[in-house]
Amino acid sequence: RHDQLNYETVDERQDNMPVGSLSLALNHALASVGPRTSYRMAFEEIRARIAASHPHQTPQIEGDVDVPVFGGAAVAQEPFVRVRPGERPSPDTVVLEAGAFMGLLPGAEVALYPARTARPEDEDPLATGAVTRTTPTTATVRLARPLPGDAGAAIAFVTRPVYGDLALRLALDDRLPATLVTAVRALIETRLTEPVALATLVDDPAHADLVLRPDGLAARGSAASYTLATAADGLPVADVLATTTASVNLERALRAYARTAYLRALPASTAPDIDVALELLPATHGVDEDGYYTGRSTITEGRSRGGTLVFAPGEGYLLRVRNAGTDEVYVAVLSLMPDGSIAQVVPYEGYTTAEAMLRPGQTIEVPIAVEALPGAEVIRLFAAEQPLDFGPLLTRRSRSAAAGPASPLEALFEAVGAGTRSRPLAPPPGSFHTQAVTIHVASD
Repeated sequence: RHDQLNYETVDERQDNMPVGSLSLALNHALASVGPRTSYRMAFEEIRARIAASHPHQTPQIEGDVDVPVFGGAAVAQEPFVRVRPGERPSPDTVVLEAGAFMGLLPGAEVALYPARTARPEDEDPLATGAVTRTTPTTATVRLARPLPGDAGAAIAFVTRPVYGDLALRLALDDRLPATLVTAVRALIETRLTEPVALATLVDDPAHADLVLRPDGLAARGSAASYTLATAADGLPVADVLATTTASVNLERALRAYARTAYLRALPASTAPDIDVALELLPATHGVDEDGYYTGRSTITEGRSRGGTLVFAPGEGYLLRVRNAGTDEVYVAVLSLMPDGSIAQVVPYEGYTTAEAMLRPGQTIEVPIAVEALPGAEVIRLFAAEQPLDFGPLLTRRSRSAAAGPASPLEALFEAVGAGTRSRPLAPPPGSFHTQAVTIHVASD
């Protein structure tokens, strides 16, 4: 980090020649680079080496990290969580640098792999385990067997998250074929009920959160297509093709929607050392002839319904975050959409998570253009003493007002949901703050 020193060490391979610790870790990582090694994979090895030798140093990486080192094609990186180096309560226990925000509540299951693993299905895990204790930003995992080697050189993939007592209610359209209904029932019974129920089947769509229905298209290729949609307003959540992977795709969609529902329902939390306020101010935004924001917004009166701000598609607001405390804080703002998708508002394009830091008395303002997606949208603020990275949760690009033509970075954000880009959710432990504001987008 910019506010840390890079300590010297020695290279045992070169007769204990004095070298910088980061230079040595980089040299080791590059020496073992393969044709499918991405910058992210190499960085995880660098991070683990630095953490083991100089735990007070925090290496950082920016840019397009999911391409091969010295290459150009993207490497599909599944979302992962870091294992905290040097913290082993017992030989069969590790601590992860993510917690309740990621669905890592007690009972959640994880699998540990070498730090350079992009796709866990491509190799065998080093160890598996279940979460026994959690905080908002950390999770303690009891392993089925002791982890060989240095735990700091491993990363964890969440194989079965837990979202407390949240249980989605799923209704099945009467027009679904019997084979698909049977497959869905088996999925619920075998994959989504243990260790706690993530989803249950209900008969009446009026009492459901989600409905699986034919999507109105005769077919897509050679396979029929179905839509998982919200029961209240019919917003599409995911497409499910009637293929051999239908159950896998449906499970993934249900888990993703449950994660958003969990974040929407988080209670407000305050911390004694953090005083951060979130405001949403109805506004009109200046846009030039090329569609770029001019930097000028005019606050308007706005509309409300039952105390909730109401916007029509195309209207806008100014999102304002102010640090009224006496300490520096890092902030992240997520937009939790009514269709279950998640977008990041702060930090937005061109800024890293480490740059989303507010000094005491500092205010940031982000102009937002409301999308044509009717329903209740929750804007949730997180603030903590260390950078917050919600990359694995994102399913949509960052949102701002009339940012202009799509950039390569925007394209990467749009690809997050497809698994082509992800980042570890790894806020270190400490005090945190979260609050939310709900807005309603009216279709008329």
